[in-house]
Formats: sequence, C-alpha cells, structure tokens
Amino acid sequence: TGRFCHNYYLYQDEDGVFHPIIWDLNLSFGGFRYDGLGKPLGLEDMQTLSPFIHYKQKNKKRPLITELLGNDLYRKMYAAHIRTIVQDFFADSTYLYEGMRMQERIRPFVEADSNKLYDAKAFEKNLYESARANKVNIVGITELMEPRAEYLQNHPLVGHEPPKIDTIEYIDVGGEAIFAARLEGATRAWLFYRNGTRGNFRAVEMLDDGASGDEMAEDQVFGVIVPHKDKEQPIQYFVVAENDRTAALSPERASFEYHTTATTDASD
Repeated sequence: TGRFCHNYYLYQDEDGVFHPIIWDLNLSFGGFRYDGLGKPLGLEDMQTLSPFIHYKQKNKKRPLITELLGNDLYRKMYAAHIRTIVQDFFADSTYLYEGMRMQERIRPFVEADSNKLYDAKAFEKNLYESARANKVNIVGITELMEPRAEYLQNHPLVGHEPPKIDTIEYIDVGGEAIFAARLEGATRAWLFYRNGTRGNFRAVEMLDDGASGDEMAEDQVFGVIVPHKDKEQPIQYFVVAENDRTAALSPERASFEYHTTATTDASD
C-alpha cells in the first residue's frame, strides 16, 4: 500500500497456494510516511489512513489490491480480519505490553550499539511519543495507534455490526459431509473447505432453503453438502457469514486457524 508498490513477493507452493513474503516490517508503524499518493503523511493522516486506500481510487498501479478488494466477499472478509486484529491487539493495549517486552529485551544491545541514530532517551520514549532518529522524526507507537484503533473501530465497514455465528455442526452420511451453521443477521453464508491439511480451500455457498442440510427454510440455519469419500482424511474448514456491509468468520483467525472434522480443532 505504500509508495513502492512493487515491494512484495507472492510465492506459490507445490499445492498451488500463494503465500506473501513480507518485508520492511520495521516501517510498519509510521516509519515510512508515504502512501504513494503524494506528499509525506502527517500524524493525523496516518492515524486515519483508510484500510481501503488505493482500492477506493481504483488505482491501476495497485492491481492486487484493486482486484482482491473488488470482490465483495473478500472485501468484507478483509474488514472482518481488521476488526479481529484491532480487538485482539489494540483495543486492550496488548500491543503496548508486547512493545514493552521487546524494548526490555533489546535495551542492553541498543545501549551497546556504537552506531545508533538516536540516544537512550529517544529509544525509551519512542514507544509512546515521537522521537528524533538522526534527522528524521519517528512517530511514537501509542501516539499513532491509540487514535488509529479508535478510528478503525468506528470505520463504517470495519465497525459495522457483523453477523453472529452461533453454532456449526456436521455429520457424515454415505460419502458426504453435511454442514449446518446457525447464524444471526446474515444474508449469505459460505463454507471454505479442503480435504486434509494442504492445498487451497474451495468456497461453496451455504443455503437456508430447507434442502441443503439445514432443517427448514428461513430458520437462520444455513447448510451445505460436500463430498467426503475418504473418511481417513479429515476436512479442514471455516465458515463466513455476511450481511450487506461486512462479514464474520469462524474461527475468527481463519485461515491461520480452522475447524476440522477430526476429533479436535486444528491450526495451520
């Protein structure tokens, strides 16, 4: 999303799954103030930077962003993941405690570094407020993220009330697996699944029509039937429920964590 939009790699593994190879993470929290649209960003600009930047402008120089977020379902899932990240790490200051832990760990190495671009005072305070590093002013992490977390929580798409995924059940019947999810506030639902623990996930729509493994039509239970002939190979899956503006996932951290038809949940 920054100025140098060529600075990313995608690696496709032997199973056909793409993985991002991420770099420049030292610039994540305001260390690089350019979004690729003009002059350097000020503090308020960074605090309120849209998570849909470049997509909103339909920026032709950002084909990966514009194509992925141009898909309504993917865009809603993206907003759901942002909501989860904010809730898990920023709403309760988890990120700050992790920053304090890291700062404590590296302090003796920073103090011993004869080539550092800042003094010990700047190192200590930069977790909380802006500090100078050589001739550059580096924003403080809490100075940036406290207002930014509030901005994201109130964003009309990220902060919009998502559907609720109450329960998910499945049964195996004659070479097929029947999945049913009880949802609240959902207009559509999807099952993402794969046989085993490798490869891409297939997405199939779950229906509330009384004929797709759900009990009866329009009872807020969405179902789908998928083939499952090899019972020795469990299915990994997650459910996505969407409404007009956003989505909910179960597990929330899919696709790092999954449900499975094995006896216990599995993570990848």
